[in-house]
Amino acid sequence: MAQTLTDVRARLELLGSMTVAAEGVLGPLTVGKKLTSIDLDDANIGYVFTVESTGVSDVATLTLSSGAVAQTTGSPDIGGGDGKDAEGETLGTAAKILGVLMFAEADNAGTITVNFSVGSLPDLVFNGTGQTVPHWLACINPDGVTPGAGTCSFTFDTTGDKITVVVFAKTA
Repeated sequence: MAQTLTDVRARLELLGSMTVAAEGVLGPLTVGKKLTSIDLDDANIGYVFTVESTGVSDVATLTLSSGAVAQTTGSPDIGGGDGKDAEGETLGTAAKILGVLMFAEADNAGTITVNFSVGSLPDLVFNGTGQTVPHWLACINPDGVTPGAGTCSFTFDTTGDKITVVVFAKTA
């Protein structure tokens, strides 16, 4: 079932100031991209889930079209990820993935490898070794990525690491 969502948008910014030592250049320069807001007005599916490893080599797999997350190897703890929305209704079938946000916890000690079976979504590695702040990654495509029978797997190499995932999508 499609959800009624409003004000779905991604806000992205990555910038810093650079001190310039070149002759004739006055003041610092800004490097990067200022705040950009991308509206995802077509989104009618939205969900969030967490996966936390309970053992070395735990793997959980998200089915992109349904929003369901399953234990693939081992027994990772999965919060949400049952293919239902916040009201307990079954999510609609995603025809397009509009945005994915992943957040790896600050106290993660190992590596979480993320593999998408859909070629236009990137594979990722969150390395928690020596990590003192959370790691974030956003993949936003307002035109959408067709998930088909695609999946996304989360492979852990240590116990107790956690990742939170937010997905916005739209039905056909």
